[in-house]
Amino acid sequence: MKIEIITPKENDNRTDAVFYYGKEIARIQLANGKKLYLESRGELEIITDNGKVKGINALEWLKDNNHNDLTIDILSNDDMIVMSNWFVIVEIDLNGETISDDIVLDGNYNDALENLMEVYTDFYIKNYNK
Repeated sequence: MKIEIITPKENDNRTDAVFYYGKEIARIQLANGKKLYLESRGELEIITDNGKVKGINALEWLKDNNHNDLTIDILSNDDMIVMSNWFVIVEIDLNGETISDDIVLDGNYNDALENLMEVYTDFYIKNYNK
């Protein structure tokens, strides 16, 4: 088993899921043909001095204004981020159909990758490799 990283971590100051809006982060090909994906999902909406910014435009605004994990917390506390997103582990069957898309929810890149490994070892290794 190997985790394939699709979207690498930007840097240690940008681990919040908002910086990975709409991205596929990693995947694991399982021995039974199924796949586990780590994705960033949800809505992203920010209130700026110029009004509401949504989706990819909100992500670009955050990056253009040099925001990081610390400033994301400040923006959230000041009610400037009104909708956010998260990392989720998705299980896909042999036909590419979603079996489950809410196995683990997380907001941090490092923790989400760790959770992907835990889901793999705790469930798939124990249940399919007996």
